[in-house]
Amino acid sequence: MLCEKCQQREATCHITNVTSGSDDPPTTSDLCSECFEASSPAARDLATELQAGCCYCGGEPFCACPDLPAALAGGHRTRAICKLCWQEFSRVMSSKIPGMGHGSITPEQAANLPAIFTELHEHMKKWVLDRGSR
Repeated sequence: MLCEKCQQREATCHITNVTSGSDDPPTTSDLCSECFEASSPAARDLATELQAGCCYCGGEPFCACPDLPAALAGGHRTRAICKLCWQEFSRVMSSKIPGMGHGSITPEQAANLPAIFTELHEHMKKWVLDRGSR
């Protein structure tokens, strides 16, 4: 499949955009790596993160997750995460903030996000260390 932007190179970056809380269906984009990286600084950052591997264990990237230390500092970055780490990350996040993935976060949960993000980040680092010693 050709890149939908340049129509010259093979599309190797397949992006699905989902709008949380919206009835709109997901949109997809199929881009070559050059057009993907040129599309925005955030895309370049994500491409770099994907090449580096999972932010917790270095494994093969599965998807992107919030960069928790950056979020605590007010930033909005994402990091690559492997499938096993994503499953644990999602499990712990949904136990701490049940409505987070569905756009229904309470004011109390929002007020506790810094503590929850710190706890989740520390949990993930420890979980990866424990998993590696099994």
